[in-house]
Amino acid sequence: MRQRDGEPVGTAALWPPRGTGPVLTAAGAWLLAAVLVGASGWFSTLRPPAPQLVLAGLTIALLLAARLWPPLRQFMDTADLRALVLFHVTRFVGFYFLALHARGELPWAFAVPGGWGDNAVAAGALLLVLLVRPHSRRGRRAYLAWNIFGLLDILGVVLTAARLTLGDPASMKALLELPLSLLLTFAVPINHRNTCPDARASGADRAGTLSPIADGTAVADWRSPDLEIRVGVSACLLGEAVRYDGGHKRDAFVTDTLGRYVTWVPVCPEVEIGLGTPREAIRLQGDPAAPRLVGTKTGVDLTRRMTDYARGRVRDLAGLGLSGYVLKRASPSCGMERVKVYSEDGMPGRMGRGLFASALLDALPLLPVEEEGRLTDPRLRESFITRVFAHRRLAAFREAGARAGDLVAFHTAHKYLLLAHSPRHDATLGRLVAGRPGGARARWLDAYAEQFMAALSVMATTKKHVNVLQHVMGFFKDRLAAPEKRELIGLIDDYARGLVPLVVPITLVNHYVARFDVAYVRDQVYLRPHPKELLLRNHV
Repeated sequence: MRQRDGEPVGTAALWPPRGTGPVLTAAGAWLLAAVLVGASGWFSTLRPPAPQLVLAGLTIALLLAARLWPPLRQFMDTADLRALVLFHVTRFVGFYFLALHARGELPWAFAVPGGWGDNAVAAGALLLVLLVRPHSRRGRRAYLAWNIFGLLDILGVVLTAARLTLGDPASMKALLELPLSLLLTFAVPINHRNTCPDARASGADRAGTLSPIADGTAVADWRSPDLEIRVGVSACLLGEAVRYDGGHKRDAFVTDTLGRYVTWVPVCPEVEIGLGTPREAIRLQGDPAAPRLVGTKTGVDLTRRMTDYARGRVRDLAGLGLSGYVLKRASPSCGMERVKVYSEDGMPGRMGRGLFASALLDALPLLPVEEEGRLTDPRLRESFITRVFAHRRLAAFREAGARAGDLVAFHTAHKYLLLAHSPRHDATLGRLVAGRPGGARARWLDAYAEQFMAALSVMATTKKHVNVLQHVMGFFKDRLAAPEKRELIGLIDDYARGLVPLVVPITLVNHYVARFDVAYVRDQVYLRPHPKELLLRNHV
């Protein structure tokens, strides 16, 4: 079972990136300080190795900040790769190096190799941003090649400058005065940060979420089976002793089965608002539409405390890129439905919703959410996990920075899965894709995502599955021998009559699709919407 409590990694290509405000404020303050230091003339008075130590210290500080300061970490995780690469156009400063060499103010050994190297890196960055899509296979190779060249160039420039400064400080004096002093005190640390192989997060932290490339960014592949799937969960379901009585409610399916494929993000609202373990039991009381959360013995009112916490915690969870959530049923904080709400005279009625669950569902309406009790129903379990994996694919598609035309391939691959759930929504989505993009790209993708998740929220039925299976069979039925055709038709009919589970006709369909190499059907997510090891279709 994988579990993570901290910030997310690998959620790329959001605009604006998370943490933009604090990061831009800090960068502006840093740039202003660098300008003031350069203007004061203090930096030009430093003697080797002091300038080199300043550069190294600033670079190390920035690398540490990217790991330890959440806004910067989130910014690097979610910024479009092309925006980070575009910063390297500042390396056209190489032309200024050449001009200074022509005036005799910089030595040839630094200005000419370093100048042309920086100009080449800057030109490469501009061409990549304008012409190359980073999430394609060729794009990844191009960005990787550019990154390796850029990293070698910047290391070469820094080492050459250090060598020449130690030998003849006066020859490199121009680097310690404005405007070139900004290279050491501002631009080089940032450029080094953007070409660091570990610029976002380590491969271990990513747990295979995205395909990393050496320029410190990553490109999501929505078809990848290795996408990390983060799912929120009531902590007690993982076996954590956070219940009011000091116990837990460990759920075997959650921990032992589903836990093999997701990264859990455990939450216990009651503990996180400061209640101890063990503690006084709490319950919902009053108006079912707006119940209060109170202690069962003392009557202490925890409503405001819980609602304020829930709003903030849900905002934090939204930033983690969750693809689903499993709540503890009947909990006054986490219960999704039919939670007991007590009247003022102490009589219970099952018509409420936990306060934290209410905040979660209101703030994240597209997020697949279920209670562990409902996951014992095979159809509800299969529906929930289908939506979780689909939600992650959709997020990965958006993270990749795909263009409008790429949505055709994404939608086409989900065609039969959508038909198995809601033909009406599939038709709506088809019209939306055909008219792409109507307005602003972000709003258009939001509209697609809303309809996409709404379609999968509709329960798939036996009748709709049969319809899809018959459609799929139409692609190769004329190539089947008569006995093979009768066998497949018979299995589909057996499924329709409830004699065999869905996995039986699906398995035979997969066999024929592979045998006849039916490309359109082979690429359909419907045939493999989630890992077969979960055995979800063995019981549907």
